[in-house]
Amino acid sequence: MAWVVRTVRSGSGSGQIRIRGGDASVATGREEMEKVTRESKNIVLDVKVEQQMIGRLIGKSGENIRALEDKTGARIRVIGDRGNQVVRISGVKENVEAGREKVVKMIKSNMKVEIKVEANEGGKIIGKSGANIRAIQDETGASVRVVKNGDETMVEIIGFNENVLAAQMKVKEIIAGWITKKVKLSLEDIRLIVGKSGKNIKSLELVTETRL
Repeated sequence: MAWVVRTVRSGSGSGQIRIRGGDASVATGREEMEKVTRESKNIVLDVKVEQQMIGRLIGKSGENIRALEDKTGARIRVIGDRGNQVVRISGVKENVEAGREKVVKMIKSNMKVEIKVEANEGGKIIGKSGANIRAIQDETGASVRVVKNGDETMVEIIGFNENVLAAQMKVKEIIAGWITKKVKLSLEDIRLIVGKSGKNIKSLELVTETRL
Protein backbone atom coordinates (compact mmCIF):
# COMPACT_ATOMS: atom_id res chain seq x y z
CA MET A 1 0.00 0.00 0.00
CA ALA A 2 1.31 3.47 -0.87
CA TRP A 3 2.09 5.70 2.08
CA VAL A 4 0.11 8.90 2.72
CA VAL A 5 1.56 12.01 4.33
CA ARG A 6 -0.54 14.44 6.35
CA THR A 7 0.73 17.67 7.90
CA VAL A 8 -0.54 18.67 11.32
CA ARG A 9 0.09 22.26 12.40
CA SER A 10 0.38 23.53 15.96
CA GLY A 11 0.10 27.01 17.39
CA SER A 12 3.78 27.10 18.43
CA GLY A 13 5.08 27.52 14.90
CA SER A 14 6.18 23.91 14.66
CA GLY A 15 4.29 20.98 13.24
CA GLN A 16 4.18 17.28 12.71
CA ILE A 17 4.02 15.05 9.68
CA ARG A 18 2.03 11.87 10.02
CA ILE A 19 2.71 8.96 7.72
CA ARG A 20 0.04 6.31 7.32
CA GLY A 21 0.37 2.97 5.60
CA GLY A 22 1.91 -0.43 6.02
CA ASP A 23 5.17 -0.88 7.91
CA ALA A 24 7.30 -0.96 4.75
CA SER A 25 5.51 2.04 3.22
CA VAL A 26 5.85 4.12 6.39
CA ALA A 27 9.57 3.28 6.58
CA THR A 28 10.02 4.31 2.93
CA GLY A 29 8.10 7.54 3.54
CA ARG A 30 10.28 8.46 6.48
CA GLU A 31 13.48 7.76 4.54
CA GLU A 32 12.30 9.93 1.63
CA MET A 33 11.41 12.84 3.96
CA GLU A 34 14.76 12.63 5.70
CA LYS A 35 16.49 12.63 2.32
CA VAL A 36 14.58 15.76 1.23
CA THR A 37 15.39 17.68 4.43
CA ARG A 38 19.02 16.53 4.37
CA GLU A 39 19.60 17.60 0.77
CA SER A 40 17.74 20.90 1.26
CA LYS A 41 20.00 22.05 4.10
CA ASN A 42 22.93 24.30 3.34
CA ILE A 43 26.37 22.77 3.70
CA VAL A 44 29.81 24.34 3.62
CA LEU A 45 32.88 22.90 1.89
CA ASP A 46 36.41 24.35 1.92
CA VAL A 47 38.73 23.58 -1.00
CA LYS A 48 42.47 24.07 -0.55
CA VAL A 49 44.07 25.86 -3.47
CA GLU A 50 47.70 26.77 -4.12
CA GLN A 51 48.08 30.44 -3.20
CA GLN A 52 49.40 31.49 -6.62
CA MET A 53 46.13 30.19 -8.10
CA ILE A 54 43.83 32.30 -5.92
CA GLY A 55 44.01 35.47 -8.03
CA ARG A 56 43.43 33.58 -11.27
CA LEU A 57 40.51 31.72 -9.75
CA ILE A 58 38.90 34.98 -8.65
CA GLY A 59 39.47 36.65 -12.02
CA LYS A 60 39.33 40.33 -12.92
CA SER A 61 37.02 42.10 -10.44
CA GLY A 62 35.78 38.67 -9.35
CA GLU A 63 34.38 37.72 -12.77
CA ASN A 64 35.51 34.07 -12.60
CA ILE A 65 33.94 33.55 -9.17
CA ARG A 66 30.68 35.17 -10.31
CA ALA A 67 30.59 32.94 -13.41
CA LEU A 68 31.07 29.84 -11.23
CA GLU A 69 28.26 30.95 -8.93
CA ASP A 70 25.93 31.55 -11.89
CA LYS A 71 26.68 28.11 -13.35
CA THR A 72 26.41 26.12 -10.12
CA GLY A 73 24.01 28.04 -7.87
CA ALA A 74 26.50 27.76 -5.00
CA ARG A 75 27.98 30.67 -3.06
CA ILE A 76 31.75 30.79 -3.59
CA ARG A 77 34.14 32.95 -1.59
CA VAL A 78 37.88 33.10 -0.91
CA ILE A 79 38.48 33.31 2.84
CA GLY A 80 41.47 33.42 5.18
CA ASP A 81 44.59 35.53 5.52
CA ARG A 82 46.83 36.14 2.55
CA GLY A 83 49.11 33.13 2.06
CA ASN A 84 46.70 30.85 3.88
CA GLN A 85 43.47 31.20 1.90
CA VAL A 86 40.90 28.57 0.92
CA VAL A 87 37.92 28.56 -1.42
CA ARG A 88 34.69 28.21 0.57
CA ILE A 89 31.67 26.80 -1.27
CA SER A 90 28.26 26.89 0.41
CA GLY A 91 24.71 26.01 -0.55
CA VAL A 92 22.56 22.94 -0.92
CA LYS A 93 24.47 19.69 -1.42
CA GLU A 94 23.89 19.40 -5.19
CA ASN A 95 25.09 22.98 -5.85
CA VAL A 96 28.11 22.65 -3.57
CA GLU A 97 29.21 19.46 -5.35
CA ALA A 98 28.81 21.20 -8.72
CA GLY A 99 30.83 24.17 -7.42
CA ARG A 100 33.64 21.96 -6.14
CA GLU A 101 33.79 20.13 -9.48
CA LYS A 102 34.04 23.42 -11.41
CA VAL A 103 36.73 24.83 -9.10
CA VAL A 104 38.85 21.67 -9.36
CA LYS A 105 38.41 21.62 -13.14
CA MET A 106 39.58 25.23 -13.43
CA ILE A 107 42.63 24.52 -11.29
CA LYS A 108 43.57 21.48 -13.38
CA SER A 109 43.27 23.50 -16.60
CA ASN A 110 46.05 25.84 -15.43
CA MET A 111 48.86 25.91 -17.97
CA LYS A 112 52.08 27.70 -18.90
CA VAL A 113 53.16 28.73 -22.40
CA GLU A 114 56.42 30.33 -23.52
CA ILE A 115 56.77 32.23 -26.80
CA LYS A 116 60.20 33.10 -28.17
CA VAL A 117 60.33 36.65 -29.56
CA GLU A 118 62.90 39.13 -30.81
CA ALA A 119 64.33 41.56 -28.24
CA ASN A 120 62.58 44.56 -29.85
CA GLU A 121 59.31 42.62 -29.91
CA GLY A 122 59.59 42.09 -26.16
CA GLY A 123 59.66 45.86 -25.76
CA LYS A 124 56.56 46.25 -27.93
CA ILE A 125 54.70 43.68 -25.85
CA ILE A 126 55.59 45.49 -22.62
CA GLY A 127 54.65 48.87 -24.07
CA LYS A 128 55.26 52.32 -22.64
CA SER A 129 55.51 52.05 -18.83
CA GLY A 130 54.11 48.50 -19.14
CA ALA A 131 50.81 49.68 -20.68
CA ASN A 132 50.52 46.88 -23.27
CA ILE A 133 51.34 43.99 -20.96
CA ARG A 134 48.93 45.30 -18.30
CA ALA A 135 46.20 45.58 -20.92
CA ILE A 136 46.78 41.97 -22.05
CA GLN A 137 46.55 40.74 -18.45
CA ASP A 138 43.43 42.81 -17.71
CA GLU A 139 41.64 41.71 -20.87
CA THR A 140 42.51 37.99 -20.71
CA GLY A 141 42.98 37.21 -17.02
CA ALA A 142 46.30 35.47 -17.72
CA SER A 143 49.64 36.32 -16.10
CA VAL A 144 52.07 37.64 -18.75
CA ARG A 145 55.79 38.35 -18.34
CA VAL A 146 58.63 39.15 -20.74
CA VAL A 147 61.68 37.23 -19.54
CA LYS A 148 65.32 37.52 -20.64
CA ASN A 149 67.10 34.16 -20.79
CA GLY A 150 70.64 34.82 -21.96
CA ASP A 151 70.40 36.06 -25.54
CA GLU A 152 66.79 34.90 -25.85
CA THR A 153 63.66 36.88 -25.04
CA MET A 154 60.64 34.85 -23.98
CA VAL A 155 57.05 35.79 -23.30
CA GLU A 156 55.77 33.66 -20.42
CA ILE A 157 51.99 33.23 -20.17
CA ILE A 158 50.39 31.44 -17.21
CA GLY A 159 46.71 30.91 -16.47
CA PHE A 160 43.69 28.81 -17.21
CA ASN A 161 43.49 27.28 -20.68
CA GLU A 162 41.09 29.77 -22.29
CA ASN A 163 42.84 32.77 -20.67
CA VAL A 164 46.24 31.64 -21.95
CA LEU A 165 44.92 31.14 -25.48
CA ALA A 166 43.38 34.63 -25.44
CA ALA A 167 46.67 36.14 -24.19
CA GLN A 168 48.63 34.31 -26.90
CA MET A 169 46.40 35.89 -29.53
CA LYS A 170 46.92 39.35 -28.04
CA VAL A 171 50.70 38.88 -28.03
CA LYS A 172 50.64 37.79 -31.69
CA GLU A 173 48.54 40.84 -32.58
CA ILE A 174 51.13 43.18 -31.08
CA ILE A 175 54.09 41.40 -32.72
CA ALA A 176 52.42 41.39 -36.14
CA GLY A 177 51.22 44.97 -35.78
CA TRP A 178 47.70 43.86 -36.63
CA ILE A 179 45.03 46.41 -37.42
CA THR A 180 41.29 46.17 -36.84
CA LYS A 181 38.76 46.71 -39.63
CA LYS A 182 34.99 46.66 -39.13
CA VAL A 183 32.80 45.08 -41.82
CA LYS A 184 29.06 45.84 -41.78
CA LEU A 185 26.90 42.72 -42.36
CA SER A 186 23.32 41.67 -41.89
CA LEU A 187 22.41 39.60 -38.82
CA GLU A 188 21.73 36.61 -41.06
CA ASP A 189 25.18 36.87 -42.66
CA ILE A 190 26.79 37.16 -39.22
CA ARG A 191 24.99 34.01 -38.04
CA LEU A 192 26.24 32.13 -41.12
CA ILE A 193 29.82 33.30 -40.62
CA VAL A 194 29.85 32.38 -36.94
CA GLY A 195 28.23 28.97 -37.52
CA LYS A 196 27.03 26.48 -34.94
CA SER A 197 28.96 26.96 -31.66
CA GLY A 198 31.40 29.26 -33.54
CA LYS A 199 32.61 26.45 -35.84
CA ASN A 200 32.75 28.53 -39.04
CA ILE A 201 34.44 31.56 -37.52
CA LYS A 202 37.11 29.42 -35.85
CA SER A 203 37.89 27.79 -39.20
CA LEU A 204 38.13 31.21 -40.87
CA GLU A 205 40.57 32.42 -38.22
CA LEU A 206 42.82 29.40 -38.78
CA VAL A 207 42.76 29.75 -42.57
CA THR A 208 43.25 33.54 -42.69
CA GLU A 209 45.45 33.87 -39.58
CA THR A 210 43.28 36.74 -38.42
CA ARG A 211 41.07 37.24 -35.41
CA LEU A 212 37.37 37.68 -36.19
